[in-house]
Amino acid sequence: MSTSPNKRQSGAWVKRKKKGKTAVAKPAPKWVDSTTMDFPKELPIEYEYKQSRVYVRECYPQYYKHITDMLKDGETQAITVTGTPGVGKSLFFAYFLKRYSSENPLVTIITASFKKTGCTSTMTKVAVWKNSELVAQAEMEKSAMMEVCTELSVFARNGLLYLYDGPPDVAPVCAQMVCFTAPDELWFKQNAKDQYHCTLFMPPWELRELQTAAQELALEMNPRYTKHSTDESEEEGTSVADLVERRFCVFGGVTRECLSTSARFVKNCEMRIENIIEKCKAMDQVRDLLSNKDGMMMHPSICQNVPDPMYPDNYTVAIRNHPLCTRYRGALFEAVVHEKLSCECTVDARRLDDSTLQMFNLENAQSDFSTADLSPSRYHVPTKKSFVPINSFYCTTSPRELLLFQVTMGETHPVSGEGLAFVLKKLGILEWVSQNQVALIFVVPVNNASNFKLQTVELKHKPNDEGSVRNLHGIGEAKELLLDADGVYTIADLRKRVEEAEDKAVDPDKPLVKDMTLEFLRERLTRYDRSKQQAGEDSVVGSIPQFVWEQIFPRTFRSPCWEPIYPHATSWGDD
Repeated sequence: MSTSPNKRQSGAWVKRKKKGKTAVAKPAPKWVDSTTMDFPKELPIEYEYKQSRVYVRECYPQYYKHITDMLKDGETQAITVTGTPGVGKSLFFAYFLKRYSSENPLVTIITASFKKTGCTSTMTKVAVWKNSELVAQAEMEKSAMMEVCTELSVFARNGLLYLYDGPPDVAPVCAQMVCFTAPDELWFKQNAKDQYHCTLFMPPWELRELQTAAQELALEMNPRYTKHSTDESEEEGTSVADLVERRFCVFGGVTRECLSTSARFVKNCEMRIENIIEKCKAMDQVRDLLSNKDGMMMHPSICQNVPDPMYPDNYTVAIRNHPLCTRYRGALFEAVVHEKLSCECTVDARRLDDSTLQMFNLENAQSDFSTADLSPSRYHVPTKKSFVPINSFYCTTSPRELLLFQVTMGETHPVSGEGLAFVLKKLGILEWVSQNQVALIFVVPVNNASNFKLQTVELKHKPNDEGSVRNLHGIGEAKELLLDADGVYTIADLRKRVEEAEDKAVDPDKPLVKDMTLEFLRERLTRYDRSKQQAGEDSVVGSIPQFVWEQIFPRTFRSPCWEPIYPHATSWGDD
């Protein structure tokens, strides 16, 4: 079709087709059966795409059909296509435009990009398409862009569709719209109660997809960050497939970082993730981050949106498979366990020394963060660091029994015997151990339960008098040499010397061995005997029976902030 540009005003120009011509569908483009397609360089997108071609994901035809079916159902006015930031929604935008314009040659398609600043969206560029050809475009000047949109929409007698990259402040009301955008809480809340507005979530990429895309697009991915860099974790000579896999392990299934040809950009993204993760260590900070309480920028650093394969308008949020995210996986698991134990529940646990099964009933349990007293039928979550050997405890009423809970992600978890004894002494029930009224229950993910064995209770060795005097508090190397020179080598030797001096009524303030007085040496032995007695008492915690209770690890959870009301839950059809 022969066309020529007609200058309208600064920032806008229009192509007009010759009179008497009728738009007809062109033959199927070559990219329909190809894994790649040309990227329309005139397409308005928020972030520049520098590659000339786009990889066509296997899910694109499915999402295309799902969207077009909704556009035809007579109910849907607007559709938002979203997903994890960097998953390639703008690339699907390009695919959708080219295919829809090719299959619907009479429909006028107004595409526009928006830049979000705070709570305001600003239109940055407009391009109008018909029958796969660019009809008009404008950018930068608001008046020129609005004139193009207004004029072309008026003359769109055979159908009009708006395709937006980024959310507008207000959705168009005169025609249907598909908006391709990163998760935007304000936009989601704005449309949450609109029964004619649907939201679909695009899936993260699989590793195989990313590696194939890098190969099909012939990407040159130099692993060096900069020529001056001294930190080159991506070594020279690494194959593209291996490089993509390394990035996948860090960033997950996002194309922006995994297929980036800028090594410096990749490094900066990784550093940003690490910085955000390091800032949040406390449990309340972890919960805020996972629930997106502190803002949109932090959320995608550790999480990805994963749609239901059958119902893409439903999604869960999955924690990234980044080594630094281990803290969050553990914190999330612990939070879920505490929530379950805080309610009435039954603990079916396996005893670790003989594999017998035992049931513990937690009745009328209530969360209680105070440990001033031990309340029966109340679930306690200690906050003081002195309770570090366990995460929580529960006192049953019938029979009277104390259940100590330790939540762990590992297959081994040694326990401090001294710490356990401290907890029981603090509660005033150390004697319950000898009465078989205490149980230690390890709560682990299902995958680790079968390999979880009897755990080590680390106890202090019970001291004896055969040890060196150096084992006494306040006896350093210098004093040890003085005692050795006087024939006092062991604690037993010192005890004998002190007892002899006491029998002779030696003045306690006078030196007994060199410059060390009888009172000083007597105090060393007293402290030693006190420690010896405590070690004997603490050793009883080694007999506490151990159990393991398996729980499902929540690899994903539904976001509480991004749950709009969807009118559609249509399963996928064949394309």
